Amino acid sequence: MTIKLLILGLTLAFLTTGCRAVIKPPEERPGVIYQVTEGAQISKVSMYMKVTEGVPRCWVDVTVKNLTDASAKFKVVVKVDDEPGIAVTSKKPIDPKKEDTMSVMTLGKSLPRTVSLTVLK
Repeated sequence: MTIKLLILGLTLAFLTTGCRAVIKPPEERPGVIYQVTEGAQISKVSMYMKVTEGVPRCWVDVTVKNLTDASAKFKVVVKVDDEPGIAVTSKKPIDPKKEDTMSVMTLGKSLPRTVSLTVLK
Protein backbone atom coordinates (compact mmCIF):
# COMPACT_ATOMS: atom_id res chain seq x y z
CA MET A 1 0.00 0.00 0.00
CA THR A 2 2.82 2.44 0.86
CA ILE A 3 4.58 1.75 -2.42
CA LYS A 4 1.38 2.46 -4.36
CA LEU A 5 0.96 5.77 -2.50
CA LEU A 6 4.60 6.68 -3.18
CA ILE A 7 4.23 5.93 -6.90
CA LEU A 8 0.95 7.87 -7.03
CA GLY A 9 2.53 10.83 -5.21
CA LEU A 10 5.57 10.88 -7.53
CA THR A 11 3.32 10.63 -10.59
CA LEU A 12 1.16 13.55 -9.43
CA ALA A 13 4.25 15.61 -8.60
CA PHE A 14 5.66 14.98 -12.08
CA LEU A 15 2.37 15.82 -13.78
CA THR A 16 1.94 19.11 -11.92
CA THR A 17 5.53 20.40 -12.14
CA GLY A 18 7.58 18.33 -14.58
CA CYS A 19 5.31 18.45 -17.63
CA ARG A 20 5.57 22.21 -17.98
CA ALA A 21 9.35 21.95 -18.20
CA VAL A 22 9.17 19.14 -20.77
CA ILE A 23 6.66 20.91 -23.05
CA LYS A 24 8.47 24.28 -23.01
CA PRO A 25 9.42 25.28 -26.60
CA PRO A 26 13.10 25.88 -27.31
CA GLU A 27 14.15 29.52 -27.04
CA GLU A 28 15.47 31.14 -30.22
CA ARG A 29 19.11 32.12 -29.84
CA PRO A 30 19.98 35.69 -30.81
CA GLY A 31 22.62 36.19 -33.45
CA VAL A 32 23.61 37.19 -36.97
CA ILE A 33 23.79 34.79 -39.92
CA TYR A 34 25.92 35.71 -42.93
CA GLN A 35 25.63 34.12 -46.40
CA VAL A 36 27.94 35.83 -48.88
CA THR A 37 28.50 34.94 -52.52
CA GLU A 38 31.99 34.34 -53.85
CA GLY A 39 33.64 37.59 -54.91
CA ALA A 40 31.91 39.74 -52.27
CA GLN A 41 32.60 40.66 -48.67
CA ILE A 42 30.46 42.35 -46.03
CA SER A 43 32.72 44.99 -44.50
CA LYS A 44 30.24 46.80 -42.23
CA VAL A 45 26.73 46.31 -40.82
CA SER A 46 24.80 49.00 -38.92
CA MET A 47 21.33 48.69 -37.39
CA TYR A 48 19.31 51.64 -36.14
CA MET A 49 15.75 52.79 -35.54
CA LYS A 50 14.26 55.52 -37.76
CA VAL A 51 10.69 56.88 -37.90
CA THR A 52 9.27 56.33 -41.38
CA GLU A 53 5.74 57.57 -42.20
CA GLY A 54 5.06 57.97 -38.47
CA VAL A 55 6.07 54.38 -37.61
CA PRO A 56 9.42 53.44 -36.03
CA ARG A 57 11.22 50.93 -38.25
CA CYS A 58 14.49 49.05 -37.97
CA TRP A 59 16.95 50.00 -40.72
CA VAL A 60 20.01 47.96 -41.66
CA ASP A 61 22.96 49.45 -43.57
CA VAL A 62 25.15 46.83 -45.25
CA THR A 63 28.48 47.77 -46.84
CA VAL A 64 29.52 45.30 -49.54
CA LYS A 65 33.01 45.14 -51.05
CA ASN A 66 33.57 43.79 -54.57
CA LEU A 67 36.57 41.43 -54.40
CA THR A 68 36.56 40.55 -58.11
CA ASP A 69 38.51 42.19 -60.94
CA ALA A 70 35.36 43.31 -62.77
CA SER A 71 32.47 45.64 -61.93
CA ALA A 72 29.45 43.79 -60.55
CA LYS A 73 26.00 44.47 -59.12
CA PHE A 74 25.11 42.81 -55.82
CA LYS A 75 21.79 42.10 -54.14
CA VAL A 76 21.47 42.24 -50.36
CA VAL A 77 18.64 40.34 -48.63
CA VAL A 78 17.98 41.23 -44.98
CA LYS A 79 15.70 39.08 -42.82
CA VAL A 80 15.04 40.02 -39.20
CA ASP A 81 13.37 37.76 -36.61
CA ASP A 82 10.25 36.17 -38.16
CA GLU A 83 9.59 38.95 -40.68
CA PRO A 84 9.85 38.30 -44.44
CA GLY A 85 13.15 39.14 -46.11
CA ILE A 86 13.64 42.48 -47.86
CA ALA A 87 15.96 42.68 -50.91
CA VAL A 88 17.87 45.68 -52.28
CA THR A 89 20.13 45.73 -55.36
CA SER A 90 23.05 48.13 -55.78
CA LYS A 91 21.99 51.05 -57.98
CA LYS A 92 25.08 50.81 -60.17
CA PRO A 93 27.80 48.19 -60.56
CA ILE A 94 30.43 48.29 -57.82
CA ASP A 95 33.91 48.83 -59.23
CA PRO A 96 36.62 46.24 -58.50
CA LYS A 97 38.02 46.39 -54.95
CA LYS A 98 35.51 49.18 -54.06
CA GLU A 99 32.65 49.29 -51.55
CA ASP A 100 29.02 50.41 -51.64
CA THR A 101 26.56 50.81 -48.76
CA MET A 102 22.95 49.73 -49.20
CA SER A 103 20.22 50.76 -46.74
CA VAL A 104 17.35 48.35 -46.13
CA MET A 105 14.18 49.21 -44.19
CA THR A 106 12.84 46.12 -42.46
CA LEU A 107 9.32 45.51 -41.21
CA GLY A 108 10.55 45.20 -37.60
CA LYS A 109 9.31 47.86 -35.16
CA SER A 110 12.17 47.24 -32.73
CA LEU A 111 15.79 46.12 -32.90
CA PRO A 112 15.83 42.42 -33.85
CA ARG A 113 17.11 39.43 -31.88
CA THR A 114 18.18 37.59 -35.06
CA VAL A 115 19.39 38.95 -38.40
CA SER A 116 20.13 37.04 -41.59
CA LEU A 117 22.20 38.84 -44.26
CA THR A 118 22.57 37.34 -47.73
CA VAL A 119 24.67 38.86 -50.53
CA LEU A 120 24.08 37.58 -54.08
CA LYS A 121 25.41 38.56 -57.52
